[in-house]
Amino acid sequence: MFGLTFLNSGILAVAATALIPLLIYLFARKKPRRVIFSSLRFIRQSQQQQKRRINIQNILLLIIRMLILLLTILAIARPALKASFLQNSTLHPKTAIALILDTSFSMDYLVNTTTELDNAKAIASQINNLLTADDRTLLLTSSKSWNDINGTLRYGPLDPALIGNVTITPLHQPMAEVILDAARILQQSHSINQEIYVITDMQQQALPDTLDIPIFLIPTSDDSTRSNLSCEAVTVSNTIVQKNQPTRFSFDVVNHGSYPARDVLCRLILDEQTVAEKVVQLQPQQRLRDNFSVPVEQRGWHSGYVEVQNERLTMDNRNYFSFYRTLHPRVAVISDAPNLPATLETVIEIYTGNQILRLDEAQLTASGIEVFDAVILYGKTVISPRLQQVLQHYESQGKGVLYVADAALTDGVKTYLREQFGCTFQSFSASRPTRITYLNAYHPALALMPQKPRFTVNSYWQIAGNAEALMQGTSPLIVTNGTSQLWLFDPAATNSPLLLDPAFPVLTCCTLSSLNQYGMEKSHRCGETITVDGTLMLPSRQRLTLTHNRYTLLHPGLYRLNGIPFAVNVDAAESAYTRLNPATIPRITVLDEDWPNRVLRSRYGFELWKYLLLAALLLVALEMILVKSEEKRQISH
Repeated sequence: MFGLTFLNSGILAVAATALIPLLIYLFARKKPRRVIFSSLRFIRQSQQQQKRRINIQNILLLIIRMLILLLTILAIARPALKASFLQNSTLHPKTAIALILDTSFSMDYLVNTTTELDNAKAIASQINNLLTADDRTLLLTSSKSWNDINGTLRYGPLDPALIGNVTITPLHQPMAEVILDAARILQQSHSINQEIYVITDMQQQALPDTLDIPIFLIPTSDDSTRSNLSCEAVTVSNTIVQKNQPTRFSFDVVNHGSYPARDVLCRLILDEQTVAEKVVQLQPQQRLRDNFSVPVEQRGWHSGYVEVQNERLTMDNRNYFSFYRTLHPRVAVISDAPNLPATLETVIEIYTGNQILRLDEAQLTASGIEVFDAVILYGKTVISPRLQQVLQHYESQGKGVLYVADAALTDGVKTYLREQFGCTFQSFSASRPTRITYLNAYHPALALMPQKPRFTVNSYWQIAGNAEALMQGTSPLIVTNGTSQLWLFDPAATNSPLLLDPAFPVLTCCTLSSLNQYGMEKSHRCGETITVDGTLMLPSRQRLTLTHNRYTLLHPGLYRLNGIPFAVNVDAAESAYTRLNPATIPRITVLDEDWPNRVLRSRYGFELWKYLLLAALLLVALEMILVKSEEKRQISH
């Protein structure tokens, strides 16, 4: 019927100190000094009466002092008296409580007919109904932006609408950080009773291992196995030649469950139209790489997604992509030389289908250069201010220029290139070959190059500075400034083995493609921050006009920056479900299905520490009264 628990039970070991007054009484008593009188009968009678009174008083004081120590220690241990007949009561000590709703996208998983988040909000509402006006309440989620707006301490229960408006966040803050934020905010309440409740699907995640505030995990369900499918890693083939061939869209379908997935429907949505479908079969825990091949003939940017049909968890069903495609890229050449090097010109003709156009600087305009997909600058002796303005305008459109450093670079061109790439030209090496020792395989210009190059290069410029190198031997051979690229080797040299190798056409075509990202995907992850200069259209079709602003990508989908689409995808780490093992978090209490009877540790009764401290103070006062009364009696006698 009754139950007594101690919230700080470790303090009870100190209760043994209540025996200290008894030990002092037993070992520190003084024997009275003997005095001999001629007549002792009346003195002995008086002495016996006084001895009995003093012994009773001393024993009473001893008991009082022991009780003072014992009651103080028990008060620090925070005993709570619980009774079954109080189960319908809402009374509990004043508490500062933090409710943390896990809103990572794994909480969108459908269990029976409700999602894990729906279960979490129902649990939070039940706990909220137990709170009183004396409590301080805090609600946090896995969304940092939501917490920055709503994560404040409130008096009394939460507004039910606040709980109801909580949604899934694709970009979730680590739960350990959310818990630490909750502990920091609860300290502002200056309440003795502080508790943190994390309502979660128990997805494996890092949690703080040392925290003074009690932390409780409440599972939203007991579902430990999931039947989830995800679509990941969509890539669009980058066709260097024969661009009239169908474009290949490769993708991964992953079965994260423990059972086979039969007749799984996959769709390719391109430019808002379903263009292909297929059915695949998956074994448990299988990752299947598949593809669609679809003709893409229209010039320009394209976007879409590959989708797998799965109703349990929908946020990872789609993987978005965007790419640029043109069957006949237009390449412009700006040069004072009568002809391009034969090795370079041949590759460009194959790449463009004979769409090479030499531009006359006198007729060159900023608007006229915009129609070209790539610009090559080679053999210029002077880069005039007008040409500099045209090139600067071209690069401002998100397009890059390929600068090729020939053997006869003038000082003026060197100065311009130094300003563009941050490198200083030292000397031209025409007879000392250098072996390529480094390739940036992550850059699209070199992604198709052999990973272990055995090429040597002759006729190259040696440079110094902090330019970002994409290919390097004893000195950088290709550098970039993020938009444009600079070849520091002369393709007119006939003694350079690289120019005679089949890898050179691949390098040239990939370089021209990367300057305007033909066939390259513009893809980001949720949580990345980009610089926005212009109009940004969100997946919801909302338009934002920003100027050199940093913007964090919070949601997956297709965005548009100044009309150019780019894809944002979720981190697939939440797709594979691994249930948290309570044994790995010994300092955190996991509540079972009986959690309504265990939240607010004094839910069915009252903490007794205040009454114990009051009793200890009354005993201190009683001790002082007894001691003072004895002193007055002795003075009066």
